[in-house]
Amino acid sequence: MTIHQRLFNLLLVLIPTQLGLHMWPEWASVLGRRIDYLSPTLFLTDIVFLLMLVFWLIDRVRHRAEWSLRKKYTPLRYILVAAVFIGVNVLVAESQAVAIYKWLKVVEMALLGWYIISTNPKTISVVWYISLGVLYSSILAITQFVFQHSVGGIFWILGERTFSLDTPGISRFDFCLFTHASCSLLLRPYGTFSHPNVLGGFLATALPIIFSMLLTSATKRVTGRIYYWTVLALGLVALLLTFSRSAWIVGGFGFVVTAVIFLSGKYFHVRKRAFQNNIMVIIPIIICLTWLSITFFPSATSESIVRRAELNRAAVDMWHDSPIVGKGLGNFLVTLPESDVSRYVNFIQPVHNIFLLALSEIGIVGVFLVAISFWYVARKTKIYRNRYLLFAAFGYFFLIGSIDHYPITLQQGQLWSVVLLGLILKRLNS
Repeated sequence: MTIHQRLFNLLLVLIPTQLGLHMWPEWASVLGRRIDYLSPTLFLTDIVFLLMLVFWLIDRVRHRAEWSLRKKYTPLRYILVAAVFIGVNVLVAESQAVAIYKWLKVVEMALLGWYIISTNPKTISVVWYISLGVLYSSILAITQFVFQHSVGGIFWILGERTFSLDTPGISRFDFCLFTHASCSLLLRPYGTFSHPNVLGGFLATALPIIFSMLLTSATKRVTGRIYYWTVLALGLVALLLTFSRSAWIVGGFGFVVTAVIFLSGKYFHVRKRAFQNNIMVIIPIIICLTWLSITFFPSATSESIVRRAELNRAAVDMWHDSPIVGKGLGNFLVTLPESDVSRYVNFIQPVHNIFLLALSEIGIVGVFLVAISFWYVARKTKIYRNRYLLFAAFGYFFLIGSIDHYPITLQQGQLWSVVLLGLILKRLNS
């Protein structure tokens, strides 16, 4: 195993971590408040990735191997079009520094995806290292919930924040057993993630993949199967304790789909193409209903729903102001105070919908270019051969992405997004 492969495996294990050096230039503040989403940050995972990239390039040059990402996958004209759009998007941004920093992160993640496609790692190996991250994240989350505060120690080094049930702004859950009289506030565990919802989203999409490994007998050793079942059990407990309803739905959906796919192929011999087409009709309907309920029903009693609906409308307003190329990547937070609905939002956060966020920041042209890219990939990939991973990625981007933003705004979410896509895209070269 080469050095860059070992570093890639380490990167997979470290996906749940958020240890990083935050910098606070003037443009990382909005209304005088420091905004984490805008802060240029050097994460431990960035360092591991950069080392991996360097050793990989050295290895490629040393062996004078042909780049596996051939011309037909990266036509020069597409790169030039993307470069021109990025330049325009930066120029129209209110904060060009923010836009430049966010585009640099896009380039970093694109290079990671390029690495995965080019090296074509074995899925079973990737899932093994991902399961290690699931294991320590689940153990830490369960421990945090039991003691109702952070653990500290080595977990602080991995990025665990110091908190307790009484910490201002900490995420809590109003737990009622039988009557409202017996309700009590409980701390929602964070693991090493920035929010319980992010932990829940990671577990909700990683656990069905591990489950599929067990169903398909990808690992036949008794010790290996015992390990995966242990990870699965602890992960399910941690997922429940996050009290993330969206993660519960996505996780449950993922387990059901995984089981149905397995059983339909093993016992009922359902034609793969017909099964895929039926599922592809049902999923968009679920997504549309979920998105519409959040976007157009702000009268719901939940304060969270009201806030998200207002942010959604702010995103639509921004898009109306700059429909072609958007407000500039990363500039949603910068321009949010200018929105008419900002007075209803007492916190500055990205809109909890990655599609509206993309529309407001990169406009119709940017969304069109992204859609064309995904269409091209879908046309080139035999999706039915990767259906377990496909549905995990689908749930992460479309179900969770319809009600939260972290798949594209947080380092952990971005890394997990690229890995999920990379596991599917790598089939282009197999």
